[in-house]
Amino acid sequence: MYHIVYVSSATELFTKDELKALVDICNKNNKSLNISGMLLYNEGNFIQLIEGEEETVSKLLHKIEMDSRHRGILILSKGNVDERSFPDWSMGFKIVPAYEFSKFDEFKNSKERLINAKNYPAVTLLKTFSSLSYYRK
Repeated sequence: MYHIVYVSSATELFTKDELKALVDICNKNNKSLNISGMLLYNEGNFIQLIEGEEETVSKLLHKIEMDSRHRGILILSKGNVDERSFPDWSMGFKIVPAYEFSKFDEFKNSKERLINAKNYPAVTLLKTFSSLSYYRK
């Protein structure tokens, strides 16, 4: 099993309806590719974990990188994992207000902290918010 966690910024803010449409498409495509994951959105910023077979995940990341709806992709974590973090979801999703992120000191103020902290805090962050996710498939 292989995973990639990345952050990116939207080229324009998404409405709730646009986000729902995006997640619906992701769910459909991910199911057919045997990909699972979690997507968080906050005021034009995304953090996403995708997991599956390495070649499939790498191809999906390339497709995401070519998507004109976002820019500034920064890979926080990638590599082999023993098991899926989100085995039951083709794509969990949550819009996360800034105040919810502020509860996690280790994620505040620095992308470097997300990258360099021990135990892949980006995955921990995604797992924490997964229990609050209101859109799962």
